Amino acid sequence: MPWVFAGNKAVRKYRELYHDRGWDVLIVQCHPGMVIWVPLGDAHSHKAMDMMISHPEIKDRKQIFVHAISGGIYLYFGMWRAMRRNMEKFGHMAPKMAGHIFDSGIYAGGDATANTVARIALDKRPILRNVTFHLLKQWYTSMSVHTCDLLQECLDSFADEPSYAPCLFVNALDDDKIDLNAVDRVAEGLERKGVPVINHKWEKGMHTGHLKEHPKEYRTILSEFVKQCNME
Repeated sequence: MPWVFAGNKAVRKYRELYHDRGWDVLIVQCHPGMVIWVPLGDAHSHKAMDMMISHPEIKDRKQIFVHAISGGIYLYFGMWRAMRRNMEKFGHMAPKMAGHIFDSGIYAGGDATANTVARIALDKRPILRNVTFHLLKQWYTSMSVHTCDLLQECLDSFADEPSYAPCLFVNALDDDKIDLNAVDRVAEGLERKGVPVINHKWEKGMHTGHLKEHPKEYRTILSEFVKQCNME
């Protein structure tokens, strides 16, 4: 599940990580509107779940491995929320989850989300970025029922009733687009519930660019994690 504004070339690099293992890959895209007007993402999450239980090449899979990056994490938690809210329809999918990779952040409130969106969209235009941040901050506050509250519900659905498949968090200490304290809180909460968790942090790294900046180490960490998930 790629990040917002992910280009085809970048997505292909991640897809190849799994094609090289002989795995089939399903790409569930996230676009900016889904993070700004969250009901769009919620509807997209439901649509993705409907597709997964009806697609002949997916519904009979015994194991599913999730790799979500930045905005893709929001989308996956939306899918998990849809699953938990309709167990009769989607509940059989939960035991199939064999492992999760959450790369570059996690939901940490409206201010943090406004910061992430503004910095990703306008990182090299500081004045416009600052204006956009304050507009988004006001938007998330005034429309919290349809934005922040819904994003928090999606996160809570996974944090409170998690899959007990292993989770790998990968981030960088100098990533100013995320709230690392929020990542740590979620990771520690999952560990307390008995979920095997790896919380890896590079000293330096580009938001959504860890594979590009640390290619050898990223692949090594992935390979070890896949073994932990009994996927190979």
